[in-house]
Amino acid sequence: MVAPSSGRLAELGEDQILVTGSFAFRFPATGAVYEDGFVVRLRVRDGQIAECQIYEDSLALLRAYRG
Repeated sequence: MVAPSSGRLAELGEDQILVTGSFAFRFPATGAVYEDGFVVRLRVRDGQIAECQIYEDSLALLRAYRG
């Protein structure tokens, strides 16, 4: 990973949090750099992360990986 960056944190009630941000990743095989934004939704139960969902442009990531 070249440069992760967290953006905003938002509470969605008592047990859910959204985190937004962006990242850049360099693929060693090609040297290509891929940049994208992301959203992570966390559900918390008893002070522990019980569920995590990551939203990103997976197809664009795959295309960048393949060159």
